[in-house]
Amino acid sequence: MYQVFESIKVLNGKAFNLPYHKVRMAKTAHDLWGIEKSYDIDKELLKLVPKKGLFKIKVKYHLKKGAMEIIPYTPKSTVRLFCIRNESIEYPYKYIDRSLFDRYLKNLNPNDDILFVKNNRFTDTSYANIAMWNGEEWHTPSTPLLYGTKRQLLIDTKKIIPQDITIDQLKNYQKISLINAMLDLNEMVINVDDLSIH
Repeated sequence: MYQVFESIKVLNGKAFNLPYHKVRMAKTAHDLWGIEKSYDIDKELLKLVPKKGLFKIKVKYHLKKGAMEIIPYTPKSTVRLFCIRNESIEYPYKYIDRSLFDRYLKNLNPNDDILFVKNNRFTDTSYANIAMWNGEEWHTPSTPLLYGTKRQLLIDTKKIIPQDITIDQLKNYQKISLINAMLDLNEMVINVDDLSIH
């Protein structure tokens, strides 16, 4: 029934980055269904937000209908990133159907992930945007698979800079940070030397 979703971070009663989630929901509704406003999350969200602890609220929606579930959140510790080239991969909206990624992940350990390369440029992992540290600045791929809400916040606050980052430029970077609604910059980091390129 529901086609797309948002993941919203809630910590000790506070929901994070709501304006960015609402902007993406509005764009998704406009692009997919030709309407200006989708499911209104405000009233339902207020009922769900717990006062203590770290949670992820998954908002599933289609047109003006939606549903929310609240999940206690423990970040997984990504051990390895496997770099895979895919010239046709597309994930412009946060679809519930993630079979596009599942076929790559099925043979990996639960804490491993795929970092996709398209047109010789780094994009995203299966569940996060990335930022790459060159010793002075954090850069993020200028053409990600999904334009993430945390990524946009970090760009707007000048903490990361969009760049085309090619395979050949990997030698200019020391580490990769995974970023998404639940992961802050520099919270989950992989050394570039540990990146497995196929």
